[in-house]
Amino acid sequence: MNSLTEIARKYNVDKDALGYLKHYESKFEIIRNDVDKVLEIGLDTGGSHLMWLDYFPNANVYAMDNRIVYEDKVYDKRTGRDMVMVNGWDDRDKERAFIFRGDQSSVEDLNKFTVENGDEFDIIIDDGGHSMRQQQISLKVLYSCLKENGVYVIEDLHSSSNQWVTLYGYTVVEDGDTLSMDLMKDFENSDNLILETKHISKEEMADIKNRIVKCKVEVGVNSYQNYIWPTTLSFMDLK
Repeated sequence: MNSLTEIARKYNVDKDALGYLKHYESKFEIIRNDVDKVLEIGLDTGGSHLMWLDYFPNANVYAMDNRIVYEDKVYDKRTGRDMVMVNGWDDRDKERAFIFRGDQSSVEDLNKFTVENGDEFDIIIDDGGHSMRQQQISLKVLYSCLKENGVYVIEDLHSSSNQWVTLYGYTVVEDGDTLSMDLMKDFENSDNLILETKHISKEEMADIKNRIVKCKVEVGVNSYQNYIWPTTLSFMDLK
């Protein structure tokens, strides 16, 4: 089978340039044939969705984005522009590909997704809007949808630098926000200093921490374009 790097380059997936693929391969290569169900928040051109379909040959792959999908295009309601899907989208096994339109910062939308698509995910990847609100609300709702020994991933934690005031129409760091990077570091080091955030209650936080076996924050690229922080993602192993 092709490596994740080969597949990502085939579909021009930016996880390659961001330096994430080495971490994904290290984490998932040994289980790639055993993975049954994957969710990635964030669709964009669809390249990453196709990449996971190739990499996990036996998995149903779900995508969630706040966009309307039709034919070979994704219509972004916020910008009013079409985002053309990458070549090969229509050639894929549609029996394994599922796309859901929803806002990851909406508890109602996230719950609707779980009602329609079930739980027992092996892997959930948040590569969505990258705001603190989006990352933390998605985590508090979706972590419970992972099966035993499942993995929850949050990409682009460098948005916590607040280098970008807004992304994709959302305020990245709102007044009173706990930085998602700080939260992941708290999980990683078992500091237990962050008991709640603006978006996660004490009870919800306690439940999340109770399921985390290990959290590892990984650096992708130390110097990327004009980013003031290295590209960063985290892996949370849940029991």
